[in-house]
Formats: sequence, C-alpha cells, structure tokens
Amino acid sequence: MSKLTRVRHEAVVLGTLVAVVLLFRAFVAQAYVIPSRSMTPTLAIGDHVLVDRLAYRIHAPHAGDIVVFDHPQKHGTDLIKRVVAVGGDRIEGHDGQVWVNGEAHGPSYDFAAAEVPPTSLFVMGDNRENSSDSRVWGYVPEGLVAGRAFIVWWNGAQPTRSLTLLR
Repeated sequence: MSKLTRVRHEAVVLGTLVAVVLLFRAFVAQAYVIPSRSMTPTLAIGDHVLVDRLAYRIHAPHAGDIVVFDHPQKHGTDLIKRVVAVGGDRIEGHDGQVWVNGEAHGPSYDFAAAEVPPTSLFVMGDNRENSSDSRVWGYVPEGLVAGRAFIVWWNGAQPTRSLTLLR
C-alpha cells in the first residue's frame, strides 16, 4: 500500500468516526455538565449526565422526568430541570407547597393557579429556593426539550456520585 493510499484510507476512517460520533450526539445521547445548584440534591455542580435524545420521539415528557431543554427566553442556553406538570395539568403554589391537580408535591414559593397549555411543560429545579424556572420565565414548549437525563456518569469532585441512575 502506498503512502498516499494509506493516508487516504486513514482520512476516510477518521472522517467516518467523526460522522458517527456527531450523529450519535445529535440523535441518540449527549453529555451535559451541571453548572449550578438548582437541581441539588439530585444533581450536584460538576455532575456529568447523559441525556437520552430519543426518549421523546416516542412519547411526551412525564411529570417527574429530568429534562434538558433550550431556555424559552434565552435561546442557545441549555437548562436542566424536573418536569412538575404537563399540558392540561392544573398547577399552583401555596402554603409552602406545589399543588398539581389538587395533590401536594413538595416545597415551593407561592404562585397563582394556572393550567399548563397543551404541549407545554412546567419545570422546576429540585432546589426550589435557588432555582430560576417556570415560576420566573413561564412554560417550556415540548419542542425545546433536547431529551431526558437518565444517568450521572461522572463527577470528578465527588467520585461517589458516578454512575447514578436518575428517576
């Protein structure tokens, strides 16, 4: 095999590998790093999570899912939050709790009752006192959701957090 043929072969192999990685990242799974405390104690700063980009091609997000999405007001900014309510749910915050369809779902600040619009999500950080979320900037259209976070695969600062499945 001549040197030129070998270089061409290696270029094709490298190009194919890059294409496969880019397609995998775009359509199957993507890694994200948690930058803030808005999801503690579920996710810590520095947690590396994998996001299933195929999850919502089959079904819509469910309450309780942890999703990565494009900020509805600052496009190009990825956020990660928990889905608290989906289209058609009635949500409100009072008496120190979030109420979804009349059931209490943990602590929050007070906010007025509203029905989540169809194909939209109401999301909140698990660290409700330190989270900018749907209480501040409104509903998240399902079309902005990149996928469902499903595993913490690494945290260099806290190695014991590695390989944690998310619910």
